[in-house]
Amino acid sequence: MSLSDSFVGGIIGAVVGFVGAIVAQEYSVRRDKTEMTKQRVYGPLYDEISDSMVALQKDDSPSNEEWTWIIRQEHFGYLIEPPELYANLKTFTKLPFEICADRSKIARDIFSGK
Repeated sequence: MSLSDSFVGGIIGAVVGFVGAIVAQEYSVRRDKTEMTKQRVYGPLYDEISDSMVALQKDDSPSNEEWTWIIRQEHFGYLIEPPELYANLKTFTKLPFEICADRSKIARDIFSGK
């Protein structure tokens, strides 16, 4: 084995290691973003929507505190995917509170895709 073979092998090994590190880091960043989205966006929204559905069945006013916090204070709206879900959530939270009796039916239609 000559010096040039060792040099070429070293360069190839360094390039493969560098590319592998970049791929691993991108995976880690994606995984961290997904986990953060679950904890800070989808978890609170799920709880709030579940509570809102119960409130609507009792003809009470639903809460949208988490939605307001996620959209206006933390600006996490861009994390809600797909865009259709974001649009449905906006529609659901903008419905007037005066129509609470009809809101549960509207909510079921929105989230069931009717």
